[in-house]
Amino acid sequence: MTEEKKDNAGDVVQLDSSPPSSNPPSKSGPKDEILYNKGATELFLHIEECDWEQAYKSFEKDSEAVKIWVKKTKSEGTHTFGWGIWRRLPIHEACRRQPPAWLISSLLSAHPESATLKNDFGQMPLHVAVECGATPEVINLLLLSNWHAIRVEDNSGRTALQILEEGQETSVLMQDDIQVVRECLQRSYDALLSIERSWKKRWDQREMQHKEQLGAVKKVHDQAIIVEKNVQMKIKNDLESKKNIIDGLKSDRFQLEKIIQEKSEKEKIFTREIEKRDTQIEDLQEMQENLQGEMQSFQKSMAEKDKTVRRLKKNIQTLSNDLAQITIDHDDQLIVSAYSQLDADMKALRRSQKLMAKQLSTQSKGLHGILKARGIKLAPQEDETDMKNEQVATVPEEEVVEEVKPMNTAEVVNNIATAALAALQGAEQEGLDSEDYE
Repeated sequence: MTEEKKDNAGDVVQLDSSPPSSNPPSKSGPKDEILYNKGATELFLHIEECDWEQAYKSFEKDSEAVKIWVKKTKSEGTHTFGWGIWRRLPIHEACRRQPPAWLISSLLSAHPESATLKNDFGQMPLHVAVECGATPEVINLLLLSNWHAIRVEDNSGRTALQILEEGQETSVLMQDDIQVVRECLQRSYDALLSIERSWKKRWDQREMQHKEQLGAVKKVHDQAIIVEKNVQMKIKNDLESKKNIIDGLKSDRFQLEKIIQEKSEKEKIFTREIEKRDTQIEDLQEMQENLQGEMQSFQKSMAEKDKTVRRLKKNIQTLSNDLAQITIDHDDQLIVSAYSQLDADMKALRRSQKLMAKQLSTQSKGLHGILKARGIKLAPQEDETDMKNEQVATVPEEEVVEEVKPMNTAEVVNNIATAALAALQGAEQEGLDSEDYE
């Protein structure tokens, strides 16, 4: 609740029995606030005493004083009044005491923001000036500094125009000044409403344009979204297709890996088999080397026998030549004697041949035994040499020696040549059989 009283100077003072606002409008920090009884500024005190010239001098001396809030918390009995709880800037205090316009102009120039700041009753300087009967010039200055204050309500819910209407009967202003202030406030209010309506219309137009543009952009955006969805769907289908292809490739890879694994197992088996065969081949090679060694030994033996046959053949040839010479140079008796000697030599040659055949048969049987022990099979063949040797062996020595009959020289030569030729053929056949066997 608010109530009005007059101070000693006859000024109307508004008292508020309600507690001050819990959210003071000041944007200044605690350092810009001071208690009234603990050192109010000279500017504030001169304004309070309505000493405008001294107030202006104080302002020129310390212009920062216009930003300092002065606060009173209880009745302190100082200066012109001592009751109430309030919080004001120098401009609030000046607007309560019908100040000159030049002082308000100076205060607003030093601190333009003060026109927008509220005291503890929620009143801006415009509200205080209208309520306390400030001149129209002061009202205009405050409106110019803060035009929007015309619509601001104080803690009691009153605008500056409503305050004027309520207090016109008790106002210290002349009726003409009240009318000027009313018209000024009304025109400002109407102008503000007009500007707001104009701005609202422009805002609505801009909003409509924005909505249209937004609709067009949204349409384009929706179309782009549809296109993008189609692209994404296509990409998704492509991904599904490629995924199926990849799955197929994975399946093929699995099959290939399985086949490769099977082939690897087979290769391992083949490798083991090859190693086994290699071992067998090595064994066979070793066996072959052993057989080759034995064959070489046998070949050496046969070579020695072949030398013996060649030597005998040479001897026979020598004997044949000697016999031909003897036949030509000697008489029949000598021929008979030579024939007898030749016959004895032939017997000795046959015995030697028989012994050689036996040795060859024995070695052949031994070689057959070795080959049989090694597991090597030979096709059964009839050894003509063995048969001949057996035939020779079975012939009694008495049958070999034929009865010596008287022959002429031509028969003797023919018989000797035939016998030598037969002996040579037999020796050659034995050599060939030995070579075939090798």
